[in-house]
Amino acid sequence: SLHALHQLLQLLWLLLVWLPRPDVILMQNPPAIPTMAVCWLAALRHKAHWAIDWHNFGYTILGLSMGPNHWLVRVARFLEVSWGRRGHIHFCVTQAMRQELQDKWGIAAIALYDRP
Repeated sequence: SLHALHQLLQLLWLLLVWLPRPDVILMQNPPAIPTMAVCWLAALRHKAHWAIDWHNFGYTILGLSMGPNHWLVRVARFLEVSWGRRGHIHFCVTQAMRQELQDKWGIAAIALYDRP
């Protein structure tokens, strides 16, 4: 849609052009696509560390509406794993997610619990 394209172009402009050089780019996942790609590009451009705060997997949320075996869900998973492995710092909110990131994706994350 035009709205999604407009948001993508805004994100590209803000992170690649407007943003002063940061030491770290922090993103919350999901949304994974296209946020992960843009944040990865911004980290490369600014020579910054890229930190991913894993709250869920974007492809599993997509799978709720399309079915877990839909080809778009499989592509989304591939992209999320590929970009996710490029992050420099990873943290998540549960031990279960930390374990899944380690066992299935080869990502070493730190579990930081949400507390009021």
